[in-house]
Amino acid sequence: MNHNFDLITIRRSSHQNTLKDGLIFISMGFVLFTVGMMMINTIFYCLLPVAMILNPTILQILKQKYTYPRIGFVQPQKEPIQMILIVFNLGIACIFILIIVLMLFFGNTGNTIDFEMWWNLLTIGISIVLGVQSTDFGRKTGNFLYFLIAVLFVVTGFIFSLLDIVPFEHKFSIYLFLWGCTLIGGGLFTFYRFLNTHPVIENEVNNNSEN
Repeated sequence: MNHNFDLITIRRSSHQNTLKDGLIFISMGFVLFTVGMMMINTIFYCLLPVAMILNPTILQILKQKYTYPRIGFVQPQKEPIQMILIVFNLGIACIFILIIVLMLFFGNTGNTIDFEMWWNLLTIGISIVLGVQSTDFGRKTGNFLYFLIAVLFVVTGFIFSLLDIVPFEHKFSIYLFLWGCTLIGGGLFTFYRFLNTHPVIENEVNNNSEN
């Protein structure tokens, strides 16, 4: 029993170390921000390759430069941090493709009721996707904060969908934009605090320079 408890504690500690620098939240926030802004202004399409393709590589480069020299590096057995972001990006990409399909079918029909219903469903759908991802973080780290964030994802998704806060065609994009900015801001604060509370480990610097 104690052995199983120790294994759970070790796994949770490992996942906490993976997330404690805040970089994964900056990356996820950047994806949400980019997709949200793309639906408002086409000039942001230029950020799509960075958000969807280069983002995992940039994340790994930043971790190698700032995170591993401070807390060390242990290769995860199942889910490297880049894979979490890749799966997240694929989920967002699938939803974006679905949006394009829906616009092709309903955009010119004049059927406002159907179009509004699909926008509401998409907003609720992405809120559930984000909630599941945050719940998974909470399950793996044992940190109750991620469960609270998951609830906020879903609740705000339903609020945007059911209430006429903004025009229905902008609900989805504004939802992504606001949560993207929130994740980027929270991630930057976490990253700043991480840099100030975790000094560079000299042995880790020497090992990285030798490799």
